[in-house]
Amino acid sequence: MGYLIGAGPLDPAVKRYNGGGSSFTMDNSGTTNGTLLWVDGVAQVPGTDYNVSGTTITTTTATGSGTNNVTSLQLFNTGLITTPGDNTVATAKIQDDAVTLAKLAGGTDGNIISYDTSGNPVAVATGNDGQVLTSSGAGAVCAFEDAAGGGLILIGTEEAGGGSGTATLDVTGLDSTYDSYLIQGQDLVPITDNVKGYLRLGDSSGIDSGASDYDNGSTGIYVNAAGAGAQDILEDNDASQILELMPGSNVGGAAGEGVGFSVVLHSPGDGTTMSSVSGTFCGTDQSSGVCLGFCGGARVSVITHDRVQFLFSSGNVETGRLTVWGFKHA
Repeated sequence: MGYLIGAGPLDPAVKRYNGGGSSFTMDNSGTTNGTLLWVDGVAQVPGTDYNVSGTTITTTTATGSGTNNVTSLQLFNTGLITTPGDNTVATAKIQDDAVTLAKLAGGTDGNIISYDTSGNPVAVATGNDGQVLTSSGAGAVCAFEDAAGGGLILIGTEEAGGGSGTATLDVTGLDSTYDSYLIQGQDLVPITDNVKGYLRLGDSSGIDSGASDYDNGSTGIYVNAAGAGAQDILEDNDASQILELMPGSNVGGAAGEGVGFSVVLHSPGDGTTMSSVSGTFCGTDQSSGVCLGFCGGARVSVITHDRVQFLFSSGNVETGRLTVWGFKHA
């Protein structure tokens, strides 16, 4: 259905013509649907019996002869249209909040709409993973760029879960992009009570777990469950793991027990230096005694490491998380 849109209403302009022809001239320009026509008192059908172009009415067939037997009534000087003309809808005609996302033109995934230096809308090109949106101030369009300065970049994380726990927690994605990495074990609890906590490294072939792949050592202060005192504990191992937590004791798996650690992997995974780690740990043993201290270790040959793994010496990891970040220096 059409509507009278943008019509210019007139004082009803009635004009009479002598019949006998098929062309009649009005006083104003108009359109077919804005003009009514009668011939010998009979209403004519617009678009069928007559059409209007400018000031001229043209009937489909010649009208009967007579004096003033043809009558026109011009109501509007523009006619019935179904849609607005191109570029005719002004901002004032659109309600606030009326334009939905579905009405916007499609764009490129990840682009952001901003404004250029002329104040016109512009699409900011999609950036890369890890980049941030930056501004260069007035007179420049914002852009996605690499973050400036140092900081920690998340490499990956894995959390133990499920009723039976998780055999190992593994994070991949380490390479020579960063000079060093921060590795944290958080709230690690074994399903099997009285076990060691191990950290291992690996490359594209898998995790290194040979019986003499690493040298490691740890020292700590152990307070027994009764709080009777403290003692320095030192262990030095040639083993199948780069870290062995809880020297002189084991990790407990009962309620409230477990272990956590924070260590730095000092060499990048570029295959030029032997990988080494050092850091701190704190945990509760099978007797609810607390052991805290320092730990470190090294891979005894050069590998291009790309992964780390945490596990207990026996049984699954019931709860806990292993997370790795890269140190970004610039």
